[in-house]
Amino acid sequence: MDTKTITGCELQVMMVIWDSEKQLTLPEILKNVNEKYGKEWKAPTVSTFLSRLVRKDFLSMKRTGITFIYDSLVAKEVYKEKVL
Repeated sequence: MDTKTITGCELQVMMVIWDSEKQLTLPEILKNVNEKYGKEWKAPTVSTFLSRLVRKDFLSMKRTGITFIYDSLVAKEVYKEKVL
């Protein structure tokens, strides 16, 4: 986990994932981040953030059929400890 390279937008995506009690798909993340933060992001934008977070080892991505499911690899508390 490289905490120095996570952007504010990526953090908003992570907050949506951390606040969920289950693994989420792109449409679920898109809906939640737009509602929670008053954004008007489109799927390609959120997909880019998700791809970056997977590369940075913040998220795992599993394919089930044609759908990708995202889950946190870094606990919210661990992230908070690293950045404070």
